[in-house]
Amino acid sequence: MALLEWLIVVAAAFGGLVALIYLAQRSLMYFPERLHTPPDAAGFPEAQEVALDTKDGESAGWPFAARAAAGGRDAARQQC
Repeated sequence: MALLEWLIVVAAAFGGLVALIYLAQRSLMYFPERLHTPPDAAGFPEAQEVALDTKDGESAGWPFAARAAAGGRDAARQQC
């Protein structure tokens, strides 16, 4: 009998959690902020903005910096 009561409590707690997530799903969505921080302000002064435009009119951008590697060769490093 104790096992049955324990299973009922666990099932009720799980159902309550699912109901809470269902009711709060709008607030759990990810909404990226629209504020753009330039690389200089983010502490990345040697970077420059690189933007790619897509066919559907969207634009994706990220900071990009070229650094000199050991031996005088240039290496590119992408920061996300």
